[in-house]
Order: sequence, then structure tokens, then C-alpha cells
Amino acid sequence: VWLGANTSLNKGAMMQYSRKILFSLIAGLLICSASFANGVLTQEAVQKMNDEFAVMNNKQNVDGVIKFISPTAEILFKMIAPGTPMHGETIKITPEQYADSMRTAWGMTDQYSYTIANEQISVSADGQSATITADVTEEMTINGQSQKASTHEVITVELVEGQLLMTKINYETTMPNQ
Repeated sequence: VWLGANTSLNKGAMMQYSRKILFSLIAGLLICSASFANGVLTQEAVQKMNDEFAVMNNKQNVDGVIKFISPTAEILFKMIAPGTPMHGETIKITPEQYADSMRTAWGMTDQYSYTIANEQISVSADGQSATITADVTEEMTINGQSQKASTHEVITVELVEGQLLMTKINYETTMPNQ
């Protein structure tokens, strides 16, 4: 519409100008997606993925969370919960077991929140992997009782078949005496 306001441009000039704008838009899109085209991931792409991961956690969307995790990912949980049988234990689970545990836990919650703090993302020198470290606070209400857990996360992200995926997840969760 605004091009039509400039009467000094004839139809041919307007078509050429429109093609230049379209070419610029396409080139911009290609440059934005090139962070993976050259087989190198970027800090911005990892940040965006982790932000979406947090949104899916807050929505309690198991499928949305799992889509960011490689089917072959190594997931380790260490529980710091004095006075419980799991105190100091580290368990290794599969992504499928992780999904099942989220379904079970979120199925019992009346309210849930997932908050990230102290997040740091470092990309390897070769651009093939990144490490996310963060402190996460999960607050939930189960049967009217409020519970809170603090987790230090260390997550390895890699480009797997053109997709950013979490390939190793280490959670160290502290559960205060409730």
C-alpha cells in the first residue's frame, strides 16, 4: 500500500523494488537458519530452546518437554533429601522413564511452577555442543500441601541430525525437610 503512494515509481520499478524486498527477506531467513546449516550451534539457538523447554515445563506438557531430549540421552538425578532413603543417591533413567515420572508427578499436582535462575550457556569452541548450567526452583501443591525443590542443572546440548537436543542431563535436587 505504501508503495502505491509514491507516484514517481512506475509499475516496472515497483516490481523490481518488491523483488529486492522479497530477496532481502529470504536472505535474512536463510542467514537466521544458517546457524545449523553449517553444522554449528549458537548460544542464541540454545537459549531459545531452553526458554521453550521452561515454558513446556510450566505448562506441564510432557510431550513438549520430551521433544527437546534425545531418545538416547543420559539422565542422572541426585537427590539431596536428608532423612529419606534416597538421600545422596544418584539414579540413571531413560527419557521414557523421565516422561513417565513427569506424567505421574504432574498428575498429582494442583499447582506447579518452574523457575530458572543463574542460567549460563557456553558453546564449545567447535560449535558442536553447548552446556547449560542453571538453578531451577520447582514449587508445587499436592493435596493442599506446598512443596519446593531446588535443582542445580547441568545439561549438554548437541546438534543431532539438524536438531538441537539435550544429550546429557544432570540434576542435583535438594528437598528441604517439609
